Amino acid sequence: HIRFQTEVLRIEKLSSNDWTVELEDSEGVRKEHFSHVVVCNGHHWDPRWPEYPGNFSGDFLHSHDFKKAEPFRDKRVLVIGGGNSACDVAVETSRVSRRTDISMRRGYRIIPKFFFGKPSDVVGQGSSWLPLAIRNKLNQALLRIVQGPNSAYGMQEPDHSFGATHPTVNDELLYRIRHGKVHPKVDITRLEGDTVHFKDGSSADYDVIIACTGFLISHPFFEKSFIDYSQGSVPLYLKMIHPRHDDLFFPGLFQPLGCIW
Repeated sequence: HIRFQTEVLRIEKLSSNDWTVELEDSEGVRKEHFSHVVVCNGHHWDPRWPEYPGNFSGDFLHSHDFKKAEPFRDKRVLVIGGGNSACDVAVETSRVSRRTDISMRRGYRIIPKFFFGKPSDVVGQGSSWLPLAIRNKLNQALLRIVQGPNSAYGMQEPDHSFGATHPTVNDELLYRIRHGKVHPKVDITRLEGDTVHFKDGSSADYDVIIACTGFLISHPFFEKSFIDYSQGSVPLYLKMIHPRHDDLFFPGLFQPLGCIW
């Protein structure tokens, strides 16, 4: 059955098909035993924070806490990142902020949601009969023909081939950059009060920094000596099945390409 308002404090394996689970609810802390454990706490809940020399005197928050743009009205906003969350946050805050900048540590390919009136993944699927390397080169060429180089928008050029990283899909970022609503910046070197210094020697003052820098894979109810996937790859078969414990499973520790279904 499902139990609401119940926190899992600790999980420990005693023997095969015997797990002790420490739980806490309104009635207090207790332990129960189970034969199998399926861990479904996800990997988009423990924010990964960037670290820079110095201190920032304004508000410093993670995209995990971003709900709507209105609280940033008339503020000077710096968004950190180049993924989907960063581009979305930059676009949304730029509708109400005094100024929105976006700091990217490298070059990203911003893929539009539609090509030729069709969803971009549908257009990409049209060449699925070709070898993957050729498909990626064709898609890379198509993107450059449609949008031009990143330098036309004041952004860094990608240093990786098309398809090598998780795609950033956004229709509005480049539009708002060209209309002066979002301003690209390079990586940050240090923080000083409300001033942020960048690698190209420039600096600017901000009221708010929003870090869109991803999440850690975190399982605080396991001892780190038992399981710790916070760094590096996830050593699970199909990112789900533990190689040594056949009674322990982790659905969801993967990054799908295209539709999750």
